[in-house]
Amino acid sequence: MAAQTKITTAAAGNVGYNGTNYIGGNTTITFVIQNNSSNDIVLTDVEDFKATNGPGFPLNTGSFNLWYSATSLSGDPGLISIANWTKINGETPVAVTLVPGYNTIFSNLSFIIPANTTYRFALESFTGLAYSGGLTPGLCSPSTLTKDSVSLILGDAAIAGQSVGYAGSYPNSSYTNSWFTGSITFHTAQPCIAPPNAGNTVSVTTDTCAGFPFKLDLSGQSVGVGQTYQWQSSINNTSYTNIAGATESSLKTSQLVSTYYRCAVTCSGLTSYSTPLQITTPISVSGIYTINSGTGTGGSNFATFTEAIDFIKCGINGPVVFNVVTGSGPYNEQIKLPFIGGASSVNTVTFNGNGEKLIYNASTATNKAIVTFDNASHIIMDSLTIDGLTGAYNWNILFTNKSDSNIIRKCNIINNNTSTSLVNNICILLNGSSQFLATSSNNANYNVIEKNTINGGAYGIYMYGSGVNTENIGNIIQNNTIQDFYNSGIYVANGLNDLVISKNDIYRPSRSNTATSINGINTTNTCLNMLIEKNKIHNLFDAILSNTATCYAFNIGANGATAKETKLNNNIVYNMNGYGALYGINNSANYLQAFHNTIVLDEFSSFSGAAYGFVQASGFSNVDFSNNIISITRNSTGKHRCLNIANTSNITSCRN
Repeated sequence: MAAQTKITTAAAGNVGYNGTNYIGGNTTITFVIQNNSSNDIVLTDVEDFKATNGPGFPLNTGSFNLWYSATSLSGDPGLISIANWTKINGETPVAVTLVPGYNTIFSNLSFIIPANTTYRFALESFTGLAYSGGLTPGLCSPSTLTKDSVSLILGDAAIAGQSVGYAGSYPNSSYTNSWFTGSITFHTAQPCIAPPNAGNTVSVTTDTCAGFPFKLDLSGQSVGVGQTYQWQSSINNTSYTNIAGATESSLKTSQLVSTYYRCAVTCSGLTSYSTPLQITTPISVSGIYTINSGTGTGGSNFATFTEAIDFIKCGINGPVVFNVVTGSGPYNEQIKLPFIGGASSVNTVTFNGNGEKLIYNASTATNKAIVTFDNASHIIMDSLTIDGLTGAYNWNILFTNKSDSNIIRKCNIINNNTSTSLVNNICILLNGSSQFLATSSNNANYNVIEKNTINGGAYGIYMYGSGVNTENIGNIIQNNTIQDFYNSGIYVANGLNDLVISKNDIYRPSRSNTATSINGINTTNTCLNMLIEKNKIHNLFDAILSNTATCYAFNIGANGATAKETKLNNNIVYNMNGYGALYGINNSANYLQAFHNTIVLDEFSSFSGAAYGFVQASGFSNVDFSNNIISITRNSTGKHRCLNIANTSNITSCRN
């Protein structure tokens, strides 16, 4: 066996390698190994440093991956993923129990670094990483550690004028001048064995959709200098063909039909073949099916929503309809609707709920949604009850990752109607995360939410965009009943463009608690060309008549633009009970056109709450408030003002 050489940041004379910087969660740090010798070397072990006991990073139990790249040798590594990096340790992360100090993360690796070759590595931890140094150059010294003609290059050491050491949240590592703290162990590569042991063909994926990438690896194979690889494929597991360019020990590929794979491993002219592995690809489907939990999955029936979705996940070649059998529920599931190849405005996927119930109560805050549309398009949910009534963390329906052209119709959306959390209980939302609210992304475009009953939650509908005027466009919310919310019936923020909110009935007949201020419809940040029309907002305090929370029927804070104004037209506000201050329309935005609205503030109990029909804050312009009706007959001692305009030079107001 060849002698082992170890290069460590703990070596005598090294300065600054204390590992006191850290990042939590799924993180990475990059470093470089440069083999300057005339012989191949084999990387066998990698250690990582844990800074402190207790809460230090990584956490006491960690799972790790090790990636390498032959092309990204310095600078911001970009996305560390299967597309441009290769995972060395296979598809299963290595789990390690860590103690303060240096911990062996990877042992018995057989990764060859050829002679006179430089590779960059990324150590990925799922529970956080400790590292040394920071943004300031020169905090650790030396940055290049060399033994036996092999260099471990770290932190601010430069290749092609850029630093090699970056740390950050996976898959991005954007914090420059970050020093990996740990060690590597290697030895000179031995000649390969003839004939070689080709081992087994393995993959984390054994079935995949047409065109989706996957990775093949070898397990249990021999390694050594002079050993070569050639991946082969076969439809029938009899006649194999070489795959052009597939001459590494692993292979990233995709396929259109089910295929067998093996690797021809050669040493000194003798070849062995790895045990074959079939990766299956289902054919595209179409037709009418049932979902019935009382009958097992088979033929045209599926016992669960999850199995039905799994059936179509690899693509459709015509319309697909799933009829949920009456009386077969409830279905206790958390489901995710992915991208479905072949789905279109003609080839839609329809779930006819027939009034049956899908119920799920999340136990943690990390994955709250009962139904997630994740890059899903042309899916219709009709007449399904989605129940999160008792859950502490439920989001009923989440649209994320550019889910476009879907329809939620005639559904009964039920959420917690007692929770005071503003983040954990929401009926329908557009958002860039399944865990954290107000996450920017191109979440959803051209979706229709119509004719639903939406009950409970902090928000009936919560829509958060990306702040980009070409994203999150063309969504429609119409003809819904939205009731018993805690904070807002509809909340819109951060770039929902060309949004239509029309003919919705917003009220709270039985909500017995409330936020300190509530909103029928609340908009904020810039949202271009919104149309808010023909909505009814009323009876927001029926179950708590003497409550003094401030109430905004329409709270308009989202700026429009020239020719892309917010249009607030033909809405009605009435029966606005409660003892707090009432605002029919409260505007703190530029570019608003408010026409033909009716605001009636007519609570007759004696109390002190103020009443404002239309309020225009100062500092905003291009506002036109015309042809509206405002009536205030409220029996309170507070201010009664039909119009409360801070600066009349910035507004047009006539024929009211």
